Amino acid sequence: MLRVLVSLSTVVLAGGLLVGTAAPAAAEPDTTFGSCKAMRKVDPNGVALTQRAVKRAVKQGYRKPLLCPVAYDANKRLDRDRDGVACERKRR
Repeated sequence: MLRVLVSLSTVVLAGGLLVGTAAPAAAEPDTTFGSCKAMRKVDPNGVALTQRAVKRAVKQGYRKPLLCPVAYDANKRLDRDRDGVACERKRR
């Protein structure tokens, strides 16, 4: 959802004409992050490979991660437990 809001905030409506601008590099889905701390600045709850992984993470007590297979593939080395969610966060 955060990624959608960032993308929508870069779109400018002027006189009925839709003009898009390039999103910042950090918001690109194929951006590679050096650590989970860096990824969480953009995607606070992590990123998931599949909808099934999202549901499993929520069921196990994690916050709902962003479903973005492209971002997950670019950062799958950050998925230490190999559950299909990179940089997941526990609910408080």
